[in-house]
Amino acid sequence: MIPSTVSELQTLINTRLLENEKIPLDQSRFDELLGTAPNELRDLLTPEEANSLFRVSDTEHTALLDTIFFHAAFFPPPPLNGTENSFHSFWDANIRNVIQVLVPSGTAIRNSSQHTATRKLRPDFGYLVNDRCPFRGEETGPGDSEDPRAELLRKFDWDYGSVPYLLGYYCKGPHLTLVAILKPDQPNHRSELQDFANVDLSTREGRITNMRWLINLSPLLQDLADLMPQGQAEFQPMIKDHCTVELTARHVVKTYICRDAAERIEHLKGIYHQLIEKGVPNTDSLYYSSGKTIVLQPRSHLAKPKTEKELLEAVSCVLQVLKAIHSALIFHRDIHWPNVIRRKDDSSQWFLIDWEDAQEAPTKALKHFASDSHSARVFQDGHGGEVDIWGVGHLIMESGVIGLSHEVRELGLWMKEKSPSAEEAWTKLERYKRSCLLGTSQL
Repeated sequence: MIPSTVSELQTLINTRLLENEKIPLDQSRFDELLGTAPNELRDLLTPEEANSLFRVSDTEHTALLDTIFFHAAFFPPPPLNGTENSFHSFWDANIRNVIQVLVPSGTAIRNSSQHTATRKLRPDFGYLVNDRCPFRGEETGPGDSEDPRAELLRKFDWDYGSVPYLLGYYCKGPHLTLVAILKPDQPNHRSELQDFANVDLSTREGRITNMRWLINLSPLLQDLADLMPQGQAEFQPMIKDHCTVELTARHVVKTYICRDAAERIEHLKGIYHQLIEKGVPNTDSLYYSSGKTIVLQPRSHLAKPKTEKELLEAVSCVLQVLKAIHSALIFHRDIHWPNVIRRKDDSSQWFLIDWEDAQEAPTKALKHFASDSHSARVFQDGHGGEVDIWGVGHLIMESGVIGLSHEVRELGLWMKEKSPSAEEAWTKLERYKRSCLLGTSQL
């Protein structure tokens, strides 16, 4: 059972460590912690403070624990006039390295992007468990004008189901604050941060306190990750045919690794420009591009509908896209469930994404497509909207919805076999939805 309130989190982190939970040090190392150099006379550590994390043992040799925990406790931060970069190794010693020892099943990530716009999409630090991120942080140098607390919230978007909160921190130089990132009270509301502990890492006492807090919090990372709904990996590049794809809180970052990267990006920029120009609804959009990287928004749920109502909502959204683009002689050509995603803030709304194979008339054949999931016409030059309508019918037939009505199956088959226009298909779908409301259920 995880703590349910912030006050319970405060109680948890301040729980005294049991003797067998403390880090063993031999007497000489323990005494070294208590000693001070002439320039460190104000950084005095009492035996009681040291004993809150360490215990003396001359028979237990734990080189890894000694290295990680003693190093973090003993070495001071850079000068307070230092830059953010000068603090990275200090933050890693006191946060990243400690968490990695305490939760060895996880993976640490650090934002190393030098592209300003892309850098603002990822947390400065995150710890992934089960490919999800239950712990993240933002950091700035002591003299920086940026507000790391505001930055932590700005980069965050709730996508964690019924989990009551995630854990995080923000640092300004050596000053660290632990926070709970609270689940929004309504689906379309933003998360809130609640500070629950702060400490000055410029002192040995402060660094020891922080490590004791992390020891007490560390079991929660796996517990929180286990409570999260299954989803795509966060902040980790997934290798695709032509690019890597990384999911941030609100964006999808594609970095092309193929020879024709520039050509593909220019093609996508042109398509997305037309989608905006023509006011096409229910699609993703271009947020930013630089070099071989393109950033798209929004990031939503990759999930198939579970009920007939959800299926009809998804199909209606896709047909609205097709009505708009087909009138402009633009064709998506790759409509299948991985390219139909659900909004996070409105479960009745769906987006059509992945416009890499979209093309204006006259079209060329796409020989690399799979014949079992695409219309036979897509393998011939000069195809048009019929390949998209076939794809919508295939969405219905391959939805996997249990108890799908005969009428909806007939609708999907009609789209695949008769190639109606997007307007005709949408009109027939909406007529069926209205009949369901009236209790007649007729196409």
